[in-house]
Amino acid sequence: MDGRALHELADEVALQLPVAELTHPFGPEWDVYKVVGKIFMLRSRLPDHGAKDVDAPGGTRIIVLKADPGDVHALQRAHPFIFPGYHLNKKHWITVVAPGGAADGDDFRQLVRELVTDSYRNVVLGLPKAKRPVDPMEFGS
Repeated sequence: MDGRALHELADEVALQLPVAELTHPFGPEWDVYKVVGKIFMLRSRLPDHGAKDVDAPGGTRIIVLKADPGDVHALQRAHPFIFPGYHLNKKHWITVVAPGGAADGDDFRQLVRELVTDSYRNVVLGLPKAKRPVDPMEFGS
């Protein structure tokens, strides 16, 4: 899976979640996915080293997701394509890049689906009960 496929899969999963919306509050280079006004996923392309902006050729496509603080370090240790959250609180956010090679495949696709859904659920859990579009304890289990 390359970065484009990672972005497409993450977008597909995110937009199927109840009341999820795609916004661009940080400019056109950042796709920001929200539920009830709260961010649960960001998508962008980081410029190659030395490039002046994200529109330069190449660049690494990333998704940034909210994760349970107790899982962040374990996810990073278990998967070489998961890093601390780019420009966000490293305790609560992770960055995912396309792994390529042997780590690629159905297992990676399933992991991305689970990470996007878990991020959504983590954000919904922090919402007041009256604003939750789903029960986070039941959804996606």
